Order: sequence, then structure tokens, then C-alpha cells
Amino acid sequence: MKAVTWIGVDIAKDSCVVAQRCPEGFQTEEFPITPQGLKALGNWLPQQPRLQIVLEATGPYWRAFTSGFNSVAPEIPIAVVNPRRVRDFAKASPHASKTDLLDAQVLVHFAETFQPGLMEASANRADRQLRALTRHALQLTQQRDQVRDQMEKAQADPDTPKFVLRSLKRHLQHLEKALKLCWSQARVNLDQDPQLTQCSRLLLSIPGIGEKTALTLISEYGAGLLQVGPKQLTRYAGLDVVFFQSGSSVYRLPRISKQGNWRIRRALYMAALSAIRHNPIVRSYYLKLVANGRPKKSALVAAMRKLLHQCYGVLKNQSPFDPAYA
Repeated sequence: MKAVTWIGVDIAKDSCVVAQRCPEGFQTEEFPITPQGLKALGNWLPQQPRLQIVLEATGPYWRAFTSGFNSVAPEIPIAVVNPRRVRDFAKASPHASKTDLLDAQVLVHFAETFQPGLMEASANRADRQLRALTRHALQLTQQRDQVRDQMEKAQADPDTPKFVLRSLKRHLQHLEKALKLCWSQARVNLDQDPQLTQCSRLLLSIPGIGEKTALTLISEYGAGLLQVGPKQLTRYAGLDVVFFQSGSSVYRLPRISKQGNWRIRRALYMAALSAIRHNPIVRSYYLKLVANGRPKKSALVAAMRKLLHQCYGVLKNQSPFDPAYA
């Protein structure tokens, strides 16, 4: 079987730099991320049966590229890789400089070495819209907490003018109203998709998983929540365990990689705090780890993974949570 021909694409705000191997080294070209530019890119690519594109998931701009390119050349699969992995891989490069041209070439090297998995071409638009809503809700939550903290400190200072207090109060009320409307719109979007609604019902059957956690998991994982296994779900959340040992003298305590979606970790952390009190399986697992000498923080992270595996179980079997299943 002929090897895959990888095309590296470095994404910017309005354009992309594309690199492909040639006998002399690399051939590169820059294209605007417009319908005309992406059509020109499709014509520029070599006509080969095993052609695949690799790019980094940096910012929102790569989504505009993949959406536009799939409409131009839907037969060419796309692999979206973690920018941190590519950055660490690039550190071994002999090039000291960093340019868009070199970044596109490094992506080709990376894909040829590790053969990354491909993105689903038929990604659900409802997933992406729900993701935008839940992420906006998280931003509003962070802003609300910041303003609330400012207001508490301002109230404690006797020299704070009343105008400042009124301004902070109005700002806080505005954020709370916007946050409420954002979660309400997320529920509306969820109810419009039968598959997402079914996922939400199954996740909510797990003690510890609340409505906001379920919406976050569904939106951040997207179709992958139903299509991949527990190991992939754990790794995407950055909850996979990393070991560091060399010889007999160098050893560090295992830790989680955190090379994943921090929003999922944040949601699972809050859910695990509830699960170790109300979820019988997670609670017994957590208490067993603590009784065996595991630090409480480490045991809580293990409870987060256990909770994520339960989410996978109810979705795979398409049946609500059963505490007697174990």
C-alpha cells in the first residue's frame, strides 16, 4: 500500500501557509482563507489517492479553514493535532527560527512520524453551536466571579464612592442575567437535536453529573463522546497519567498530563466533588484509595476518571446509570 502524502497547513487569521514534500525538499504556498483561496488550494494540491491534510487546533481560525475546505474537497481527510505536541516536536528541529513556512514543514514531519488520527468530516453543527454557548457561559461565569470579588472588596473599603458601588452592582446584575440567558439558550439548542437530548438524559442519570456538566461534556467532546473509547476520552481531558523515571535514582510521583481540554477537567472536578458524596460507586472507589494511603487530591483525580468512565458506559450501552451494574 502506498504511503500517505501529508500536506502541512499552518493557519493564520486570514490566510494559511501550505507545505508538501517534493524531490528538492518542500514546496510551499500561501492561500487566503476565502472560497476563492480554498478553491485555489484544492487545485494546487497533487492529485494522489492517499492525500491527507494536517493542521493545529489553534484558536477559532482552523474551524473556518476546515469548514470551507470540506466544501471544496470533501474527499481529502483532515487531521487536527494538539499544538503543544507539535511545539515540543519542533524543539528537536535544527531550525532556530519560527516562521509560518517552517511551521507548515514541521507539521508534515510530525504527521509522517506519528500518523495522527483523522477528524470526522461530518461534524455535527449542533455540537459546535452548543460548544460556543457553553464556552461563553464559562467566560461570563469568570467575569461574574471577578466583579463579585471586586464588589466585596469595594464594600469593605469605607472610602469607596457610592457611584462605584452602584456601577459594580449594575455590572454584576447584567452578567448574572446574561449568564442565565446563555444557559437557557444552550438548553434550547440541546432540545432541538434528538441525539444530544438522549445523551443529556443518560448523563444526568449519573449521580454527580448535573445539567451544566452534561452540557459541557457534550459540547466539548462533540461526536467523539459517542465514537471513541474511555482511554481517548481520558486523554482528551488531560487526565491520563504521566510517569517520570530514569534508572534507579531519578523518579517523580505520577501526575496527570493536563495536555487536554481544561474545560472538561474543570467540569469533572466540580462533578467529582459531588460524586464522592452521592455516587455509590465513585464514593467507595474514592474512600478505598484514601484508605490505602492515596493523597486526597490524587484520589479525587482518580474519581474524575471513574466518573468519566461511567459517562462512557451509559452512552455506550444507551441505558441509564445502574449502581448495581458493577
